[in-house]
Amino acid sequence: MILFNRLNKLPMKKLCMLFLSLALLSCSKSSLPGNQPPEENPPGATVDLAEKIVAHRGAWKEFGYPDNSLIAFEKALSMDILASECDIQITKDGKVLIYHDEQINGKYVKDLTYQQIQETYNLSNQEDVPLLSTFLTSLSASSTKTHLWMDVKSLSDAAGGNEQSIRAGKEASKLIKAAGLMSKVRFLVGRKAVLDPVIAEVDGKWEVAYMNTAYTANQFSNAGYTWANFSYAHIYKSGTGDQPLFDSYTDKNIKLSVHTVDDVAIALWFLKQPKLYGLTTNNPLIMKNLKL
Repeated sequence: MILFNRLNKLPMKKLCMLFLSLALLSCSKSSLPGNQPPEENPPGATVDLAEKIVAHRGAWKEFGYPDNSLIAFEKALSMDILASECDIQITKDGKVLIYHDEQINGKYVKDLTYQQIQETYNLSNQEDVPLLSTFLTSLSASSTKTHLWMDVKSLSDAAGGNEQSIRAGKEASKLIKAAGLMSKVRFLVGRKAVLDPVIAEVDGKWEVAYMNTAYTANQFSNAGYTWANFSYAHIYKSGTGDQPLFDSYTDKNIKLSVHTVDDVAIALWFLKQPKLYGLTTNNPLIMKNLKL
C-alpha cells in the first residue's frame, strides 16, 4: 500500500519510464541462456536407443558366438536392451527347444527326443542345443529390463506343420507361467492358424505379435490383434521408408516392430520413428550406440 501511494504521487512521465525500465529488465533476463527451456533433443545429443533394440537370436554375430546359444542370450541380457529374440520348437518327448532349422543332422526335430539331440549334436562352442527352460532360468536371474521374444516357428508339413507349432507354443506357455515370467516374455507368430490357439493359451498374460505382412492395419484392428512384427522390407522400399504405411498401423494403436535390420541407414529411418516398438538386428551393439 505504501509503495502504491508513492507511485501514485509520481508524475506520469516518470511513471511511464519506470514501467518501461522494468519491462526491458524482464526481457533481458529471459534472454539469458539459463532461462531458455531445453531442447527436447539438442543437435548432437545422444539418444538412448537400447529400449528399441532386439538381438536377433541373441547377441551372437558381433561376439563370435553361435546363434540361439545360451551364451549369446546371456550376452544380450547384459546389454540391457529391449529384448533378445529366439526360435522355439518342440521335440518328440515334449521338450521346448531353442533352435531355428527344422532338421538336426538330417532328422526333423519332431522325430527326435532331447536325449538323442544331446548325444548327436552340439553347437559350435560345444554347448548343448539349449532348452527354453534353461533360457527362462537365466532370464529369471537377470536384473536387466531385457525381455525374451520367442518366435513360434512356422513349419513345413514334413516338420509337423501348424500342429507342431501349436504344441510348441502351448508347452512354452506352461513353462513361462510356471516360472512366473509372464511380464518378461513375448511371442511372435507367423500363421493365423497357429496365432489364434496360441493367443488363447496365453490368455492375455503377455503380448503376441502377428507377422503376416498381408494383413492391413484395418484387418489387425478388426481381428483384435495389437502388435505387428514385420520384415523391414515391407515398410522400407526403394531406398526409403513408407511413412503412410507405417502410420496406418500406429495410428490405430497397433504396435509395430521390424526385423531383421543390419543396415545402419535403414535402421536410422526406423529408429527415428517415435512410435517404433522394436527393431530386431544381428548387430545390437552397433545399433544401440547410434546417434540420431
